[in-house]
Amino acid sequence: MEHSCVGLNALPDEILMINFQKSVSNSTHSNSFVFPPQSNIIGKISRQLQKLNVGMSQLNDGMTKLNDGMVKLTDGMTKLNDGMVKLNVGMVKLNDGMTKLNDGMVKLTD
Repeated sequence: MEHSCVGLNALPDEILMINFQKSVSNSTHSNSFVFPPQSNIIGKISRQLQKLNVGMSQLNDGMTKLNDGMVKLTDGMTKLNDGMVKLNVGMVKLNDGMTKLNDGMVKLTD
């Protein structure tokens, strides 16, 4: 016996309703599919959407915290860069001072 698979969307509503009524009336054994009432489907979709909403809210909170962290990191990097510029200026001055000291030592030995 050959079976063909047909999607539920391809079946007319009348056939789906007849199969559902048959399965309800013959609950011990039935060859037809059991389709839950629309309210059950809507309830399941609603619960899934609520879970999705909670997940999206948590994701949004996480993204906000990540953004706050990135702002702090950027501020820290700016301060570090400013400190490195000041250190570089100080190193140039130190180098100039060491050059003058070296020149003075050379004059003393002459």
